[in-house]
Amino acid sequence: MIAIDAPLSLPAGLCCLEENCLCRPKFPRKYRQCDQELRQQGIPCHPTSKRTFIKDLIYRGIELKTSISREVKQAGQVIEVYPFASKVRLFGTTIPQETTRQGMGLLRGKLGDILPTLRPYLDMFDHDLADAAIAAYTGLLYHQNRAETLGDSEDGLIFIPD
Repeated sequence: MIAIDAPLSLPAGLCCLEENCLCRPKFPRKYRQCDQELRQQGIPCHPTSKRTFIKDLIYRGIELKTSISREVKQAGQVIEVYPFASKVRLFGTTIPQETTRQGMGLLRGKLGDILPTLRPYLDMFDHDLADAAIAAYTGLLYHQNRAETLGDSEDGLIFIPD
């Protein structure tokens, strides 16, 4: 089980995210179905569209998934997760911004509750390590059939905690 915190697919119908390319989304919606389902739940996310500002992250995520799937025959399943959505589901929407001292302190405490073996190391955790731990935990929940699937197989799935 490999859980990646990046979009791993393009909207159905797109071959790329380049605005000068003639490819067009298959569906009239603005984003991937999974992105829209997150937004319908009140969870903001970065757009996966030709006008996105995270184009490099999307290409990198897709390339990483392709490379893992091709090179590591025993890799298992590669899934897309979104740590921000996982935190909303696991902890509620009241966590202050992680770039603040208060936000990181609260997040470290919450991480210690769900992943007690990390407690001795949590003082060293920054935003990126916290997101990595949440991504891994979401992968574990998926493996335990305790994650919700958002989206469709045609243009991408995101997994978040039930």
